[in-house]
Amino acid sequence: MGDHIYLNFFDGMEKSTLREIQLRDNSFQKINDRALQIFRHLAHLDFSNNNIVLGRLDDLFLNEMKLTKIASFAFNNSNLKLLSLTKCNIKFTSDNFDYANLFRWSPNLQRLQLDSNNMYEMNASSLMSMLSPLKKLKDLNLESTKLKTLSAEIFKPLVSLRHLDLTLNSISGWPITLFSNVSKLSRLLMASNKIRVIKEGYLPSSLMEYLISLDLSENPFDCSCENLWFRKWMDNMILKKPDIFSNYPNHYRCATPSRLQGTLLMNYNPTDEDCRPWGHVLMDIIITSSAVCFIFACAAVVYIQRWNIRYLLHTIYMRRKKYTLLRDIDFQYDIYVAYSDKDASWVRNELWRELGQERGFKLYIRDKYEDPGVAKCDSIINNMYDSRKVLLVISSSFMSCPWCLYQLQVAQGRAVHTGPNWMIPVILGDLQIRHVTKSIRVLLTQENAITWSEEENGKRLFWSTILRSIETSVNLNDVIDDNSQIEI
Repeated sequence: MGDHIYLNFFDGMEKSTLREIQLRDNSFQKINDRALQIFRHLAHLDFSNNNIVLGRLDDLFLNEMKLTKIASFAFNNSNLKLLSLTKCNIKFTSDNFDYANLFRWSPNLQRLQLDSNNMYEMNASSLMSMLSPLKKLKDLNLESTKLKTLSAEIFKPLVSLRHLDLTLNSISGWPITLFSNVSKLSRLLMASNKIRVIKEGYLPSSLMEYLISLDLSENPFDCSCENLWFRKWMDNMILKKPDIFSNYPNHYRCATPSRLQGTLLMNYNPTDEDCRPWGHVLMDIIITSSAVCFIFACAAVVYIQRWNIRYLLHTIYMRRKKYTLLRDIDFQYDIYVAYSDKDASWVRNELWRELGQERGFKLYIRDKYEDPGVAKCDSIINNMYDSRKVLLVISSSFMSCPWCLYQLQVAQGRAVHTGPNWMIPVILGDLQIRHVTKSIRVLLTQENAITWSEEENGKRLFWSTILRSIETSVNLNDVIDDNSQIEI
């Protein structure tokens, strides 16, 4: 039969409806490129086990072949430099292709054109597995392949890649590290995808250093503050490389928001101030809130530590002034104490113990020095006039006690001649407003009433103020213990 299939090899079979031809196990070495055109119904052609060798094949174009399946070793040719499968309507699925071995035997492939095929069902790991053997690939065309996502490592094996075409896909974003391993890339086409926002890091400086052309045209850009970084980055890139963006500016337009739809991207120029109005408000709120919280915190601390603070101030004041008092030998008592029966226990346990026992003052307390056979009103007047000071323990029970109010009247009458400093009003407990008489109101208005506190430092302040009012005759250091400490 010979070793060639010439143009007239099948003469006389022009009208044949032959669907299958078996030419296996022959010695064919060459086939005329039009020898098989007459078989319009041919569905199966078998050239197995012939001597057809494509040892010097550099470029292989199989465009528009309507391929459904490609065998694992179909491209077993180490000399192959260019392979074009454009518009073959290939549906890349795991059932039809052995991804790991599809290009495994074409290690020197430099140009691969897979545009206008269907990779919709192809996952990222399968695409990476298919491309990983192509270490010398320089030009990869994946235009219109229905790609939606790209994995971070997909282009990492393609260390020689110079041109990458991802036009007309459904890509909206990608991992930050996607282009970090393709630093030799000079042309990147990503037009007509679904890119709304270009985030910082999407196009690293290592990529942009060598990139000559970048096509991002016909993408639905979002003209909002989300693209603030991208707009500023674009302007900076144009200053460095004026022609870097293909089809710019007419094919770069805003898609959202609706009020800016159709606006040229170059005319959308947000500023940092435009994009941080809420940031300023939030900052003002934070500062104001912090200031208010600080003021409240200070107020709370001052309130909680009020006795400590007042005690400290009084202690400093008294130590500076070093008050002394001349003890008048004409007075039988240092202090006349007026109190109600309900407050007697406080007078004995607190007042007497501190001023009488600890400080050595002589206090007139009716429970201790009652005058037998003397009328109560006379006893009050005699002993009060025989005392250098009068201390009034004012409480709710004091204000409701007739004898207590009588003692107050006597003391106020005496104060007309001695002056207001003769009386020392002490407030014990909370006062009920309805019991506050006019005379007591006048007393509390004119005199600095001293309030009893159960807090430790409050007590210290209380006694310090009492001593100041009494004006002890000894040096201040004898009245106030220099070793007393204030706990704050």
